[in-house]
Amino acid sequence: MTSETEGLGPLPQIHPRERLVDEAEQQLRMSLISLHKLGLTTGEFLQVVSNVLGGEVRSIARYAIRVERHGNTETPGGWAS
Repeated sequence: MTSETEGLGPLPQIHPRERLVDEAEQQLRMSLISLHKLGLTTGEFLQVVSNVLGGEVRSIARYAIRVERHGNTETPGGWAS
């Protein structure tokens, strides 16, 4: 152990899915770079990214809000039983 790591204890283990997340991030980053190479202006590029990712974010947020407000989303109408 070096003086820099003394007293810090063992390093936390990386969750197995973390590598999958890292790979997905890298693929998305490369896709965004490819899109930018099409010659889009900054505004056009941001519009494309916003249109695609915004729908996904809205969908996830809608479900999260439903769970926060109503709890059990498995029942009809999303109301807690």
